[in-house]
Amino acid sequence: MRQLKANGFEIADRNKILPHSKEGVKHFMVKALVSKILYDRGYVFLTEAPVSVGDSTAYIDVFDYSNGIAYEVQGNFNESIKNAKEAIFKSDIVKDVIFIKLDEISNEVFISYKQLEKIVI
Repeated sequence: MRQLKANGFEIADRNKILPHSKEGVKHFMVKALVSKILYDRGYVFLTEAPVSVGDSTAYIDVFDYSNGIAYEVQGNFNESIKNAKEAIFKSDIVKDVIFIKLDEISNEVFISYKQLEKIVI
């Protein structure tokens, strides 16, 4: 926990699903479902987890800090976005980044939950 605090993570926001002003409904729902899966598995998570990058801050959609895994929900996914996000989020704390492509996730909540259970580590 100390290492997380030292790297700018706000631990008081753990296990809370925080919306981001620019995300759509499906993005938020997928983020919430990933959080629910992590919570049910006994992991501790942060949503909109801040990561300092030079003079600016980037935010991880859902960060499982029990395992050091960042989950990024992407609507417009391509290799350049993937490479940029991986480079930003790689650190001593973030061990891996898993990208969830919105167009591959069902709009039906129970189906999407089952799909995400297979993606979430």
